[in-house]
Formats: sequence, C-alpha cells, structure tokens
Amino acid sequence: MSSFYNKFRDEIAAGGATDEQSQKNSSTITTVTGLVVLGLLAWLGVSNPWSLVFVAGLIVSVFLHEVGHYYTAKRSGMKVTQFYMGMGPRVFSFQRGEVEFGLRALPIGAFVRIVGMNNLDQCDPQDEPRTYRQQS
Repeated sequence: MSSFYNKFRDEIAAGGATDEQSQKNSSTITTVTGLVVLGLLAWLGVSNPWSLVFVAGLIVSVFLHEVGHYYTAKRSGMKVTQFYMGMGPRVFSFQRGEVEFGLRALPIGAFVRIVGMNNLDQCDPQDEPRTYRQQS
C-alpha cells in the first residue's frame, strides 16, 4: 500500500499526526488537496448557493461539536494536545500553550486529541493523571 494511505490511516486511527515527520506544513499533496477542496466549494457556491450554505452550516456544526469536546476535556483536567478542523494533510497550524490548533485539507470532520484516549497513545508518566483514561 502507498505511504500516503498508511500515513492517512495511522493519523485517523491515532486521532491526528503522532510524529514530527508527518507534520510538514508545505507539501504538494496538501496544496493540491486544498485547491481541489476550494475549487469544489467555489463551484458549489456558483451552481447552487443554498447547497454552499448547507455545507457551511455542517462545518459550523462540526466545529461547535468539537468545541464541546475541547471545553469538557479542559474543564475536567485532561491534557488536550490538538484541535483540528478537517482530516488528512495539514494546511496550517499554530501553537497556543500546550494545544496545537489547525486546519487540515479535507473538510470531512474534525478532532480534538486528548492524551490517553486510545491504546496507541504513549504518554509521559507525569501526564498520566491528566489522561482520558484516568479522568473517565
């Protein structure tokens, strides 16, 4: 299988990129995917504006849903490391405190990565009290 497929599958399974190598900001795949998505949204807006309004409403709904996860995790004392809109290659991101906020190329969902939420997560022993598995 292709390395792109394996990287995408691993990111979905782990709830986001888990290593620095897969977090390069500028790549050809990211640029092409972003342009294709923007082109499709522009075409949708021209061909049927109400469909674009519907898609925008879905994106806002997903964003608000993930804000709920983020807020609840922070209030419960869990360590949140990533908050991303979209899946796939990273388009851009910025760091604020211990959380990386960003946008990914495919607008098919979003995620909030909380330490200790799955078996693939390896966390530092000092972060163990702040993991999902300890707080839930």
